Amino acid sequence: MKARVLALALLSGALGLFGSCTRSDLVGLPPPGKRPIDNKLTVAGSFCTEDPLAVEFPVKILFVVDTSQSMDVTDPPDPLQNGESARMHSVLEVIRAYAGVPGVELGIITFNGTVGDTTQGFRRNVETEEVAWLMAVAADLNFAGGKTDYEAALDLAYQTILTDTKQADEKLRARSKYVVIFLSDGMPDPYVPADDLMRQVKKIHDLERERRLAELRLHTVYLSGRTPAWLQREPEALLREMARVGAGTFRHIANGEKLDFLDVDFTSFRRLFTLKRFMASNINALPIRDVQLAVDSDGDGLSDVEEELIGTDPTLRDTDGDGFSDFLEHRLRNAGFDPLDPSDADCAVTEDDDYNRRDDDGDGLLNCEERFLGTNPRLFDTDADGIPDWIEVRAGTSPVSDDLLADLDRDGRTNGDEVRDHTDPNRPDNEDAAFLRYRYDLRRREIRDSRVCYDFSVSNISLVPTLALPGAERGWNEIHLVLAQSPADAPHDYGEFRMACVRVRYLLPEDVKIPASGRVELQEEDFKRAGVVGDDSRFDPSRDCVTP
Repeated sequence: MKARVLALALLSGALGLFGSCTRSDLVGLPPPGKRPIDNKLTVAGSFCTEDPLAVEFPVKILFVVDTSQSMDVTDPPDPLQNGESARMHSVLEVIRAYAGVPGVELGIITFNGTVGDTTQGFRRNVETEEVAWLMAVAADLNFAGGKTDYEAALDLAYQTILTDTKQADEKLRARSKYVVIFLSDGMPDPYVPADDLMRQVKKIHDLERERRLAELRLHTVYLSGRTPAWLQREPEALLREMARVGAGTFRHIANGEKLDFLDVDFTSFRRLFTLKRFMASNINALPIRDVQLAVDSDGDGLSDVEEELIGTDPTLRDTDGDGFSDFLEHRLRNAGFDPLDPSDADCAVTEDDDYNRRDDDGDGLLNCEERFLGTNPRLFDTDADGIPDWIEVRAGTSPVSDDLLADLDRDGRTNGDEVRDHTDPNRPDNEDAAFLRYRYDLRRREIRDSRVCYDFSVSNISLVPTLALPGAERGWNEIHLVLAQSPADAPHDYGEFRMACVRVRYLLPEDVKIPASGRVELQEEDFKRAGVVGDDSRFDPSRDCVTP
């Protein structure tokens, strides 16, 4: 009998040893002396990336065309083409070919002794009247007279592109393809050293990098006509080198050969969208293990406990109503800001101008807050790292430079991993990570109609017992899911975002979770477009949250 008892004791001990080898990283144990609570949530469902055909990828075509006196001989009006010169006819062909195509804009610069900004920048070519206007002004290309001022033409081309990029939406600019076609029949007059011209061409091409364009190419065309072969060598070499520096192509159109611009690559930079980042965040729960200390009822980034200590209202994002959130003013208190002083934020509005108090890009920061922080009020994700600006401000990472591979707290886990997992990138919290860390299961399902589709599950989301907000009940938690996408070969694109939202309840001391199953299912249609300036249908948590 004693032997049997001893055997059972040994077996029990062995099972205890095996139990100690369970996945402690999967199940967080409650602190000693505290009973376990049932406050964990799983959100699962499916989504697909953006349809590339539904997203604009602009193409800007700029013709820089020589209309000097020599063109009367090299490229005279052709009676067989309605009196159109080859240069005019070729530009008209492009206008006709791309008429009605959204996202395509054209510009025409002529140069002889002076330069002419024929189209006054880039013009749309979609509506019937727009096409007709472009075809009418293209008649300027038939003119011929004066010298061949390369320098002035290249300078105007540079200014035209620079101005256009400054006026463009940042996101569209990053997807824009600029195509410059420079056509001439001879050498520059007045004379300009080749090195100076190459510097101008390089300056134009450098706009691709400086203005974060998808692509900029400067192509050149030499129209030699009946020019003797020995006189062709110098202009051909010059234009060939200009194309090389401008990352474009060179073409020599000899006498009798058809001039055709349609063989130039005008295709847009449109690409399949791929998943850049997927993450969830309970905006009412700070990354603190103690459920009572983690409560952030108003979702402003300050815990309710901290708000009580500093005298702010834990149910209002902006206690003093000055436009700056309590979180922002408290974090900047050493710079003179006070979350209880309504006069210290530069967020004034008038009856005619409410710009400061708007959130134009829908990223969770008011325009006046973005101005102060240095983020872009028209970009959901200023540093293009796949995390919206407000989430980074709240987490303590940089919203203006990609620091997701850094490790602020030196705990061996990158900032990006910590923000995704809902742990604290500013505090070594590896001991609490098993309890706090969100767990993702993301599986690619299929590619459907140029969209990549996924099934997902996010588990171990901690719920907290929030206070009742004005007009609401206590216990509500709002979980945001962020889907960041970018064109397949452009990971630094500002991205397209979709967001979904789940609202559930957790109550203490009752330890009641609603839904009791702790699981919420989302459908593809629950993910709404986000970060779209001026789009009233973009993600709005007050309207789009799923409440089971």
